[in-house]
Amino acid sequence: MRIGFKMPLCLIDDEEVQVSSILDASFRFPGEKTQNVNNEVYEERLFKLIASHERSLKQAEVSGCVCVLLPQLSDKTLLKKIMLEISSALGGHPSTNIYLYPYGQASFLMALGRIKRELVSSRPTWVLGFNAKNDDVNGSRSSVVAAKCEPSKGGLFSRNVCVDLDATQQSIAVEKVMQQLGLNCKYPVSDFTVSVEGEEPIWMHHIQSFSPWITSNTRYHFLNVKLGSLGACSGILKAVCLYQQQMNEVSERFHAVQLDIEPSGYVVGALFGRNESENS
Repeated sequence: MRIGFKMPLCLIDDEEVQVSSILDASFRFPGEKTQNVNNEVYEERLFKLIASHERSLKQAEVSGCVCVLLPQLSDKTLLKKIMLEISSALGGHPSTNIYLYPYGQASFLMALGRIKRELVSSRPTWVLGFNAKNDDVNGSRSSVVAAKCEPSKGGLFSRNVCVDLDATQQSIAVEKVMQQLGLNCKYPVSDFTVSVEGEEPIWMHHIQSFSPWITSNTRYHFLNVKLGSLGACSGILKAVCLYQQQMNEVSERFHAVQLDIEPSGYVVGALFGRNESENS
């Protein structure tokens, strides 16, 4: 199943952003606006962000299977509150099924398996992402994304998805995921999309796992450098950008790696190609 995306809603700090702009190599989202300091805890800020975009969600006509990408959360009471708020915003239709993925940056790739299953059954399938500005994260921005997933002749085919979690030393999880992806890789990597966190990101120490598939022609995409830290919205935006890039270029040599690392959380990586036969 090749997956394509239509993204009717992408807001960063309440400003609309187009995928075509993100793909522009020179694009950088404007600096942060001056905001009033408040004493709200992060969870309250997140819930208010979701509630304030009820009209936008209704206008997008979201229905069917809805995968909701959220920051890393474990509070069941808050998750239930978020579920009820989103259900209300979408009209509360019994045919709409909402699934929460509270894994931060890892959320989209964690949801990818369900997205593929729902598309095979021909159900309308949507991804909603919400990320409230987090004062503890450098460059953090609020963001809201709504993307419809659908079968597409020129879409992304996910060949492998690897997941790991190490509660004591995340570098071990990163190493395991990258090693597994490297073993599964069979073609030169045309595109590598990942976030750059700090001066020496963990993944840089394990890039040799992709030898000999990483070459001088490999293009690196650092979405957070262009847009800031978008947390739970970052994974879906990486995939949408890869898809749109391929729709623009139509390259048969497209073989991409997406790596999503949630600090102190899950590490998830995926290989994307254009042809389903490449999975063998």
